[in-house]
Amino acid sequence: MRAAKWKMHDAEKRIKSTLEWRREYKPELIPPDEVKIECKTGKILLTGFDKDGRPIIYMRPGRENTETSPRQLRHLVWWLERAKDMMPPGQESLVIIVDYKTTTLSTNPPISVASKVLTILQQHYVETLGRAIVTNLPLLLNFFYKGIAPFLDPVTRDKLRFNPDLFELVPRSQLDADFGGDYAFDFEFETYWTQIIDHCGIAPDGTRLSGYFDGPISTGNDEHTLSMEEKVLCDAE
Repeated sequence: MRAAKWKMHDAEKRIKSTLEWRREYKPELIPPDEVKIECKTGKILLTGFDKDGRPIIYMRPGRENTETSPRQLRHLVWWLERAKDMMPPGQESLVIIVDYKTTTLSTNPPISVASKVLTILQQHYVETLGRAIVTNLPLLLNFFYKGIAPFLDPVTRDKLRFNPDLFELVPRSQLDADFGGDYAFDFEFETYWTQIIDHCGIAPDGTRLSGYFDGPISTGNDEHTLSMEEKVLCDAE
């Protein structure tokens, strides 16, 4: 309703479109192995939270490691679903930080792919996207954003920021050290990948393992159950 400006007819069309898309695309059932190769360079990482408690997805086009294909879109959608898994209680949105620091013309996605990404974000994750931040955009790639400008709807455009002061948006303790934060995240693919899958309880076929994200996690004692947040704390101890 918010995305449709409280217009019932528009809201109904959006909901119908997203339900049909999810039924066909099955974003919640993408098997990890289908997109694993896309994750190996860390071109998309989910780590940290902004000051509003929204999980942060970092996108680094300069780390592109595969040829253009539908799997790249599936990869992004897989991470959007994982970000939803990581949202604290009461949180409904996420932040995307796109870092162009090492991006070249050869690694930057073509406008055709970018338009498909925007369609997915604007049509099916419109309220999930809380803010989109673009950093280190070289003059050479200004044409890219001019090219996708016609595909930006007003709602998404309002959420887009270029080179903002990240310290105003993200606590230093949560901000990646690449951006001047205190969080010195050391990406080691196999360890990171395994931790994400285990924490989210993703089975090889993309379904959920029993007990994950379907209510409190039982400890075998009816008098006490663990929330996901409590389980993570216990696992870390």
